[in-house]
Amino acid sequence: MPIILGLALSHFVHADTTVVVGQTVASGGGPYTEQWGAGSDGCGGASSCEYTSAVLDTTLYNVAGYNNRNYGASSIGGVGSAADNEIYARGLLWFDFADQRQSGTVTVTAASIHLYITQSGGITSDYPVKVFAVLVDWGQSDSDNTASHECYEGDGTGTDPAADTTGYEPTWNNREDYGSTAWNTAGCDANTPGVDGEVSGDFDGSYDRSNALVIDAIESDFTTSQYATLTFNAHGLDVIEYMMNNSTHNYGFVLTVIDAEDTDTNDSFEYDPKEASGDNSPYISITYTTE
Repeated sequence: MPIILGLALSHFVHADTTVVVGQTVASGGGPYTEQWGAGSDGCGGASSCEYTSAVLDTTLYNVAGYNNRNYGASSIGGVGSAADNEIYARGLLWFDFADQRQSGTVTVTAASIHLYITQSGGITSDYPVKVFAVLVDWGQSDSDNTASHECYEGDGTGTDPAADTTGYEPTWNNREDYGSTAWNTAGCDANTPGVDGEVSGDFDGSYDRSNALVIDAIESDFTTSQYATLTFNAHGLDVIEYMMNNSTHNYGFVLTVIDAEDTDTNDSFEYDPKEASGDNSPYISITYTTE
């Protein structure tokens, strides 16, 4: 049975998303298989991430009255279409794999995102999950890429709660600073064929996301109460490699069910973001060599 996205309005308090950048290690060698997540026990619970405080996430909600609100502090991560309630959600994920890693020029051979699934319903070949690279800054890093942007607590009125120009609050309508920097198309959606996050010219600010998928379309429901593995395709590996070698162009990924949105179909899944209780936060695993 299709589910309704957990739009927990009491959860839209704004998160402190400061990232602590770790030290890089000596260059040369590999292959290395390493994980980037929220905490030492945040890579599947039993295992440990090599790099911690290394993930930022939020959900963009398109629902009347709430598409200018930031959900960075929510304990529910949502992606999908709940057409019965006219709710559409997309997930933003960013990992600090460009600054925290073995030093040297990177060649990537495998990569996967891991999400702990709490609900899933309606995902089919007609309405699959699609993941793209983000091509513009959405507040996960500042101008010198130290990843110190924050989502400030507020009163939930939809105005800039902190009234502070240093606050970065991605919403469905805006990628930074409520009311001042909009997405090119709301929901991180502007794209064009051939602009896919592999060369510097793709990051000139004209488009929000890649046109090509970085992970092959996921065409069936996830199993709940466990981690799902989202494996990058060949293009996605090229994108990860470019991001790791060009840290100022690492803007993360957007998770969508765009086809369901277009047809007002019930199709969605929920996962634990880094703000959820327990050790089930998102993480990314990358296998790479350096030279």
